[in-house]
Amino acid sequence: MTDHSTTDHAVIAHYAPHTGNTARAANNATWEDDPLCAALRDAAQALCSRKELDMDALPPTALSSLDELHTGGAKSTLALLQSLTPDAAMSVLDIGSGLGGPARLAAQEYGCTVRGLDLTPSFCLAARMLSHMTKMDNLTEFDCGDALEMPYEDASFDMAMTIHTAMNIADKQRLYKESARVLKRGALFGIFDVMAPSDTAKDAPAPLHFPVPWAAHSGISHLAPVPQIRAWLEESGFVIESITDKTAMGLDALKHSLIHMDKVPESAIGPRLIMGEDYRLRRENFVKNIEEKRCGVWQIIARKL
Repeated sequence: MTDHSTTDHAVIAHYAPHTGNTARAANNATWEDDPLCAALRDAAQALCSRKELDMDALPPTALSSLDELHTGGAKSTLALLQSLTPDAAMSVLDIGSGLGGPARLAAQEYGCTVRGLDLTPSFCLAARMLSHMTKMDNLTEFDCGDALEMPYEDASFDMAMTIHTAMNIADKQRLYKESARVLKRGALFGIFDVMAPSDTAKDAPAPLHFPVPWAAHSGISHLAPVPQIRAWLEESGFVIESITDKTAMGLDALKHSLIHMDKVPESAIGPRLIMGEDYRLRRENFVKNIEEKRCGVWQIIARKL
């Protein structure tokens, strides 16, 4: 998950354009001296010690508590992938790839090659490191770059997905147009995201309680309702295959995660590293926002015409 917000404690970066020099520097960097990578490496080693796993034969799914922090975690990723059904011959783009958990899961389950794109340099370094640790670096690659100006040629990918990324991006029209540009004709595009409620009629939804997992304050949270998302996708050259309300699942998963973090404190390591020390308050506010119908969770599958 890539939460492009800014806090005093978290590694998360606000989603804003940066220079090409920054991206090039990040893409040429290594993970050895990166603080987030060091923390994740220590967390993975501790996890392996507790679960008696071999660090030299580490399955990607063993790290899901660290690298699948979006609503529902790996189960939601699998549900999205089952709707997309990639195959081993496909090249898949993961937009807002975060620490690379969904990319590795897709590669492991379907044998496809996955290229992740994320704006946050530390996330890209960490994704490469975790793929190396799980021996998935032959099927996954990660680039540091802007989803609003992707560093890829037209029609480069057979499929794309984005998980919990667009809620931080104000210019979603540009995001979806760029997504269409880099996809081949007929390619599927899977979206799993937090969105504004669609049933508020003419009234604007009530403002969110902050902080939330993807944003510390309202200035960096940009939710849109499903009908608007659908219109933007269609204007960008997609036809909608399916829209699935995942809000009930998301609420249940969030409540379960809060209980699980109380019972198994080490399960909070990933959220704390990525969201900061207020990680629990962020998830509690997310629950409150869903219960008060201030936001919801949806999956959309679209096809490029």
